Amino acid sequence: MTELHDIYFHAWHWLFQMVQLGNWVGNIVAGVITFITLTIVWPKFRHVVERAIGVTALHKKLDAQHTEKMTQAERHHQEKMAQAERHHKAQLAATRKARNPE
Repeated sequence: MTELHDIYFHAWHWLFQMVQLGNWVGNIVAGVITFITLTIVWPKFRHVVERAIGVTALHKKLDAQHTEKMTQAERHHQEKMAQAERHHKAQLAATRKARNPE
């Protein structure tokens, strides 16, 4: 059990030393480079990357599919509502006829 504890203890302290204390200058430099990359460079470079991998064309294709599905759903809804309205009018007419048999 002590050997396992020793391994854990040394691994933990080695990681702590590398990440937190021993390499703090490297962490600061990496943070600054990441900040500059994400805030300044990437928004300008993103469009080039998207065109290179075809994201724009994919988005257009997906937008067209979505628009088609939405128009189909809207058309279906309008047809069903018209059918329900016809049924409702027929039911009202039948009810009126049943109440006034004249």
